[in-house]
Amino acid sequence: MMSSVVFDPEPMNVDEDALRSLEDYAKAKGVTAEIVLAGMIDALKPREHDDDGYPIVHVDTAYRFPRSGKTGHVILPADWDDPEDAVYDRYADE
Repeated sequence: MMSSVVFDPEPMNVDEDALRSLEDYAKAKGVTAEIVLAGMIDALKPREHDDDGYPIVHVDTAYRFPRSGKTGHVILPADWDDPEDAVYDRYADE
């Protein structure tokens, strides 16, 4: 049985129900929980790196908000603004 504590990089408690679900999933696949967990972690590993060795992270570019020519900040749709607060009003183009 897999330990309920993950030691890297620091000790972390793992919920017993989550651990049991992982073990049940692994058993159904015919592998150990460690193999399933290693596969999940490996799936997050960057596959490409730039010339300096930094990982290339692919971003979903389905929609990008336009940027203000004046400030460079992202311009969000006007109907997202909450008129009861002025939190983002300082970023508005005048």
